[in-house]
Amino acid sequence: MTAVAIIALTGLDLIAPQLVRQMLSYLETDGMLTMENLLPITFSLLGIYLLKIIFRFLASYMSHVGSWKLVANMRTHVYDHMQKLSMGFFHDKQTGQLMSITINDVRTFESLIAHAIPDLAANVLVLAGVAVILFKMNPTLAALTLIPVPLLLVAIQVYAKKVRPNFRLAQEKIAELNAVLQDNFSGLKEIQVFNKQEQERKRVDDKSQSHMTAMLRALRQGAIFHP
Repeated sequence: MTAVAIIALTGLDLIAPQLVRQMLSYLETDGMLTMENLLPITFSLLGIYLLKIIFRFLASYMSHVGSWKLVANMRTHVYDHMQKLSMGFFHDKQTGQLMSITINDVRTFESLIAHAIPDLAANVLVLAGVAVILFKMNPTLAALTLIPVPLLLVAIQVYAKKVRPNFRLAQEKIAELNAVLQDNFSGLKEIQVFNKQEQERKRVDDKSQSHMTAMLRALRQGAIFHP
């Protein structure tokens, strides 16, 4: 259903500008600006915009339904897998790190399934549709618009090599913060008994600042590709 909605949205996005283009041609041509010519286009555009609302809802809702079902199943699968691991695996792992893997890391699938993949598919379809229309209208001009494509491919490669590792580091830092918080909340009474509040506050602050620094570094580099 999500794929059908995305394809329908793409088609509607490509049809609407053609109708507007036809309306503008009527405005530029003497004797063509009549209600008989304009009404069909007007109602067609209205119908397109209403259909876009419906298909946009279906695409968004169904993609989120699928993504959250996947997240729920993945969390159960990850937990079940961890139960079967040897004790050696847990030797240097903190509870918070394991919780971060099960909760936060798995949640990234929601953004991937509900946003990244549908957006990528829609953009590819729009690009292909626009390319077909341009080549039919003016092959030379259409060919010129393809000149920046190699530069975009290079930019994607640079993004993958430079930016993604920083976001991965930010994920590791939030896992470390979760581990410290989990351990501290579990042993809060002991921290108070031994008067370690300030020491543990500093630990939490250090981990929080490390995560913030890693995230800002990743966002700063990512902003270069999203000016």
